[in-house]
Amino acid sequence: QKVWDRMMGALEHGAQDRNDAMHTLAFSTLSLEGNPATRTVVLRAFDRKRRCIRFHSDIRSTKVKELKQDPRVSVLFYHPAQKIQIRARGQAVLHSDDAMADDLWEHLWVLGRRCYMAPRAPGSHAAKPSPNLPAEWMDQKPSMEASESGRPNFCVIEVILSHLEWLELGFQGHTRAGFCWEAFSQEWEGSWLE
Repeated sequence: QKVWDRMMGALEHGAQDRNDAMHTLAFSTLSLEGNPATRTVVLRAFDRKRRCIRFHSDIRSTKVKELKQDPRVSVLFYHPAQKIQIRARGQAVLHSDDAMADDLWEHLWVLGRRCYMAPRAPGSHAAKPSPNLPAEWMDQKPSMEASESGRPNFCVIEVILSHLEWLELGFQGHTRAGFCWEAFSQEWEGSWLE
């Protein structure tokens, strides 16, 4: 129970504190060609009752295309100061044109909305380095009204977690535990791992 509580606390703190090492995580999908594809995303929320993590994305991004093809994902958190690693697997759920996406968009500050105003899809080929922002917003923040042009590009990705693995590195040996969501009992079942 102690490991479980520490893991839940670490994820909750990572979602709430932008300076926490677990505020960013490695998010892995299967590419359209079937290869592993990993990138860093920002943890926006963790809901232990719904067993999900949440972050934001541009709906035009490659990862969204990958998730539409195969929603199975893995995530990796690491806290270097505490020497704690959390690995997880789950299924992604996309929210783009629903109440959740609308509500979270309304709560984004203007500068947080600016990246969704990009005229081209993230990862598009470019002839030279480019911030991919409207020219008029390069040196200033857009008005709240102008930022609404980014709403069609905004989406929310939730990952419903099914497997969690805790690893705490230690000089005298590591501590590892695994947890699996059991659909029949509707509970997490855990065990120690070597």
